[in-house]
Amino acid sequence: MVVMVVFGFQGLAQLSTRENDDVKIKLGARPAARDMALTFGYDVANDYKANLYGGNVLQGGDILNFKYYLSPKTALRLGINLSKQTYNSSGTFSDTIPGISIPGSEYKEKKSAREYVLVPGIEHHFLESNIFDVFAGADLYLGFGRKLYQNDMSNKSGDASNYKMTMGTTVVGVGGVVGFNVFVAQLPVSIGIEYGLNLKWELGKKSKVTEEQTFNGQTASAEYQRFYDWPEKVEDFSKPYPPTAYFESLSNNYFGMGTNQNVRIVLNIYFGK
Repeated sequence: MVVMVVFGFQGLAQLSTRENDDVKIKLGARPAARDMALTFGYDVANDYKANLYGGNVLQGGDILNFKYYLSPKTALRLGINLSKQTYNSSGTFSDTIPGISIPGSEYKEKKSAREYVLVPGIEHHFLESNIFDVFAGADLYLGFGRKLYQNDMSNKSGDASNYKMTMGTTVVGVGGVVGFNVFVAQLPVSIGIEYGLNLKWELGKKSKVTEEQTFNGQTASAEYQRFYDWPEKVEDFSKPYPPTAYFESLSNNYFGMGTNQNVRIVLNIYFGK
């Protein structure tokens, strides 16, 4: 212990007489023209009534967000989400169990869901500081989706049952955002917050049904519209029973508007060509 203390005092004396190098550390890595960025966001507030899109925290269904800088003060934004799921099954009923199924009966079932979302936008940055940045921007939200459930059965005698239900939706929204970024040391990284005013329209959200039954050479068909709350998982799509009211025509649209429906903590990672 005595030896350690002695050597410690000697080391301190040596350090106290050293001359430190003159080091200059540059703060900030502000993007220039033709630079790009990957954007990740965490929602602090996310209200459905006018929510255009949530953040991106590397979970399934998150919108991928990018930026491209036309100049140090002007950047183009782009969010994109493409998804599609299908579930198909078919078969022939067994003829080894008399009285339970008609031998040779064919069965087909198809379930699918797809969604395409584009969110183009633009940003204007007001400051040229390498540390602190304030910006304002605007987004246009375009979303298109379609869900399908189809069930067909037929047998060798010509009897058949066909059922098809589809729902198409369109979502249109506009949003204005303001926010700020703080550039982190020499890293090509900034952290900030953005929030603003959103308006959203959801069009469609109704199911169209076509049915056709053939029995003993006689065919009957029907076409109608109805409300139907589709399950979230594609494999859970099924023919609803009992049916709700049948509509010859049906309108089911939604509009929402509000400030601060999206408040996000944003992380930008910059890179250049």
